[in-house]
Amino acid sequence: MRTAAFCIAAAVFAGEAVAADIYVATTGSDAADGTQASPFATLPVAIAAANSAIDGGEESVTIHIASGTYTGSGYVLDKAVTVQGAGVGETIFDGNGGYRIFSLLSSGAQLKNVTVKGGKFTAAGQQGAGVYMEAGLIEDCIIDSCGSNTAATYGGGVYASGGRINRTKFT
Repeated sequence: MRTAAFCIAAAVFAGEAVAADIYVATTGSDAADGTQASPFATLPVAIAAANSAIDGGEESVTIHIASGTYTGSGYVLDKAVTVQGAGVGETIFDGNGGYRIFSLLSSGAQLKNVTVKGGKFTAAGQQGAGVYMEAGLIEDCIIDSCGSNTAATYGGGVYASGGRINRTKFT
């Protein structure tokens, strides 16, 4: 049986491995192979395939997210995985009032060209309703309407104890 990790396309240029690519689209299927022609439907399946590819020897993996709204939370990037959207306002991760949308825990973890919105906390003292970041990079993103309506929290949009944030707007 072929697994998604073995179906990921990796390019080779001048003898050096180039990062593997995985694709996600709202029209995809989690039973697909994650290629551009046959994308996954959800980010958790793509992250699992990316982690598997890295465990299998890939240096890094880019998950390309097509335009659309993806509802959910609890996405953990703890390896050299880049989540690359089609653009802010085009690729939207809506926490829909759920707990923390993204956690970036690796120096190689990257979140680019997406809108993150609707991450909420219900208890005091929680950190990073939109993104909790210990390391990595957030770049060219919008962090919108994350935090708490009822409790004191820290870094409602992003709580960063490490990493970098470039060209990102908080609303």
